Amino acid sequence: MRYACDEASGYFKTSAVIDSDVPLSDRFRQMAERNNVNLIISTPAIEGTLLKILEIPHNENTDDCKKQFGDIVGERKTTFKQAHKRVFTEEIVSHAREKIPELAAMINAIRGDN
Repeated sequence: MRYACDEASGYFKTSAVIDSDVPLSDRFRQMAERNNVNLIISTPAIEGTLLKILEIPHNENTDDCKKQFGDIVGERKTTFKQAHKRVFTEEIVSHAREKIPELAAMINAIRGDN
């Protein structure tokens, strides 16, 4: 969060995706607001949102979501762009955008629509 706020000063708009399993203090929320950082909350973590996009049932345990997502893209490739590109086709993402608010918020942030 501090990094997003520090970086926000150089940009017109900034967004930060935050895992809901990491407590976000009122101080950090206020810091984000002061610096015009749009917070996007991913539940329980980004891997949970990625599993939602793929319509894969999962529980709300972050470690379980990380393992389950790792099983899909390859254990050591959870941040590997090519693995994501193979799994998250444009059709899948477009369809999921309508149902997953945090995904819609991320896409809007990238496009500059928020």
